[in-house]
Amino acid sequence: MCYNRRPMALLASDAEGNRLLAAGMPSEALKAFQSTLAAHPGDPRCLLGVAKAHMAMDAREPALAALDELLKVKPDHMEARSHRALLRVVKGEKGAVADLEAAAKDRRAGFAEHFNFGQYLISAGKHADASRELAMAQRIEPRDPRPHLLLAALAQQRGDVPAAIHALQSATQLVGPHVAAPWVALGRVYLAAKRGREAANAFHEAVQRRADDPAVGEEAYRACAEAGAWDLALKVVLLLRQKNPNEARYSTWQQQVNQALKSGGGPRKVSAYEEGDARSVDIDKELIKVNEILGRNPPTPPHVARECIARLDQVLRINPTHGDALNLLGLCQFLCGSYPWKDAEETGKKAQAAAAAAKNPIWKNNADLLLRNLEKKRAQAQKAAQAQPRQPQPKR
Repeated sequence: MCYNRRPMALLASDAEGNRLLAAGMPSEALKAFQSTLAAHPGDPRCLLGVAKAHMAMDAREPALAALDELLKVKPDHMEARSHRALLRVVKGEKGAVADLEAAAKDRRAGFAEHFNFGQYLISAGKHADASRELAMAQRIEPRDPRPHLLLAALAQQRGDVPAAIHALQSATQLVGPHVAAPWVALGRVYLAAKRGREAANAFHEAVQRRADDPAVGEEAYRACAEAGAWDLALKVVLLLRQKNPNEARYSTWQQQVNQALKSGGGPRKVSAYEEGDARSVDIDKELIKVNEILGRNPPTPPHVARECIARLDQVLRINPTHGDALNLLGLCQFLCGSYPWKDAEETGKKAQAAAAAAKNPIWKNNADLLLRNLEKKRAQAQKAAQAQPRQPQPKR
């Protein structure tokens, strides 16, 4: 007997190019888009991909040419209009700012329209308006790291180091395996805050992603040496030499590292955990680890949530009013708890109080979101319980 098989759904024409673009490989993405365009001339998604790949490589004229071609096919394409206006702003063309703002204020505006207008507002010094546009872009596409990076820069400008670190930590969880920018930015914030060991860790992560970038390698080595983190300096140098074994500087650096390690210049071992000793627990490292664990295979099973709670308990003994830790703790208590999740609700209220005391809008938004989600889950559980038929009582 023969069956008529339904044809398998084809991948979107721009799927491979977008994957490479998200992984931080714009030149490879451009080739993928151009290859697909050869088979499907005039495909709007691929033309947009070509423009975005050129923009990622700062090739403005080819990007404008691709956008012009796309707008001939689809004149009302909002994202293309926004990208084109942004490139015209960079060139200093009259009327470009108005076009950029109009795209962002259109009711059909998406991530790119708000993000592009936010970039312009930062360059114009309108930081409050820029924050609103970037927050809107973030709500539309929470998996894109770019708004986090710009919000971190704004937080640094106003001197809010915790907010900058939080935004950059979020960005590090969203970038591809070959993107080092958030780790480099995080390392610089730690250095400015005189948190040398954490800076060295961040730069080491950056080099793991871009050992082929000499500037990243040099900055990472200097940060490790300045912090006295010679164990991490050695790892950085070995990664760099593996990529470029004939570079004379790297040989010199390795000799310096070996000499420092032999002379006892290596970093002191972290002391055993003691309650209240902030030096014994790397708070940011623990929070990054918890975020990483929770993001692996959602929904997180209860036993994994309990493992995260153990880590968060250590952080909260050091800093009981850390808003990020409290929000994560509330989430984990929900994941491993049961209706009506009273402990998670209490923790969420503590997170709200911590956010208000620190005047941290990001902590406040996360705490509010946690409590709203708990209320929604409670309502769903109550509705499900009411919908279940009652068991008949046995006759006496």
